Amino acid sequence: MPTAGTTFSVNWRHHNDTLQDNMVSPSHRGPCMIYLGKVTANPDDIKWFKIYELGFVKESNKWCSDVARDNHGKVDVVIPKDLENGRYILRTELLALHKAADPMGAQFYPNCVHIHITGSNKKFLDPPPEYVSFPGAYKPDDKGILYNHRTDKGQNYVVPGPAVYPPVAEKPADEPNSIDEAPE
Repeated sequence: MPTAGTTFSVNWRHHNDTLQDNMVSPSHRGPCMIYLGKVTANPDDIKWFKIYELGFVKESNKWCSDVARDNHGKVDVVIPKDLENGRYILRTELLALHKAADPMGAQFYPNCVHIHITGSNKKFLDPPPEYVSFPGAYKPDDKGILYNHRTDKGQNYVVPGPAVYPPVAEKPADEPNSIDEAPE
């Protein structure tokens, strides 16, 4: 059970059997996005907000998918410290750009998991995040989805979707939490 304000580890793999399992083919390079949505009675009513994104890292010449692969599929994200206690759905996305120069060519690899977040007495997020719905958060011609990585090579890449919440980086706590995910 993650606590608001702590670091939470997400692990992408083909299978749940080993930490050494490749998370996705090395040719499927691209960004990672992680969203949270408070559980509602009707899943269609969930309001999602982005808590993490990593696109192309110019200093290392790597995409988030490369960074995660180098770390056996693991990415750490800080759970915002001002979340209301309760049940949430955490949605992770890998976006493979190897065919993204063609309309409808980008390949999303989403996964969701229910989590219970504790440790905060807040009742609302301030400032409020930019909420999106799934499906509907992206359009096929959005920047970062329709994208030619062969000509741009990541230098001008813009991660699709809303801005990350919280707008100011928070210092992670020492205790990580962890889940393992296997793309279907």
